[in-house]
Amino acid sequence: MSEFVQFCSRGLMLLECDGERLRRDREALGLTREALVELGRDGNAQAFSVSSLRRAEKGAASYTKLALIAKRLGLPPSRYLRGNQTQLPRFSLEGTWHAFYAEKIDGNPPYTVVEVLHIHQNNNHIEGTYTPIESSHPDYLGERSFHMRGKIYDDFVLGQYETDDDSSQGTGYYILKAIRNWDWCEGFCTFYSDDATIASSLNIWIRRSSSEFQLMKKQAFNKIRQNMQKMFLIAPIVSGSVSTSDT
Repeated sequence: MSEFVQFCSRGLMLLECDGERLRRDREALGLTREALVELGRDGNAQAFSVSSLRRAEKGAASYTKLALIAKRLGLPPSRYLRGNQTQLPRFSLEGTWHAFYAEKIDGNPPYTVVEVLHIHQNNNHIEGTYTPIESSHPDYLGERSFHMRGKIYDDFVLGQYETDDDSSQGTGYYILKAIRNWDWCEGFCTFYSDDATIASSLNIWIRRSSSEFQLMKKQAFNKIRQNMQKMFLIAPIVSGSVSTSDT
């Protein structure tokens, strides 16, 4: 079981860790499990529970919890990881997501777009498809699907997407940070728009299987709407080539 990795339903990954070494280090400091947990509270919202510590001492923990526990012991989390697990991603994006962003065409005000995003993950590499399902624009034509691929780095994901028909319109890049127990990813996407401009928008993904999906959906809509005007950018600002007098 030296390369064991288990994907949890909430997206956290349980890594195999050296629970016996963890227990010995705790006991060497003269700390009970309860005492170590209390040290981990100290006003930090990212605390860990006795059950998380017990699970880690039995040999399984998410990287996040293991890092918090190791920090309280004054030691690096890598001390407790087995094999090559330091190269594995800290969380899983596998599954179905809803992706939110803003779009703007032909000088009209920006509008929201929601897409269903299906992701498959292999270690720290991801690939999948976007399909538009909803928009605040009454005449939005979202027939096209998009292929995406990317890579997970620590707590953020970076990648690109393109249309099924290899059209330039819709081709772009994204970079998002994973938060809220890896059920919410937030950052920016930049893409070649339908009106031949390069656009950039706030971009949010929310995990469909999250118990807070309905709440996060409302929050994502609100955040995109509230920030559309100041976080939606297009280039070039003036159509046409840049003259030599502007350089």
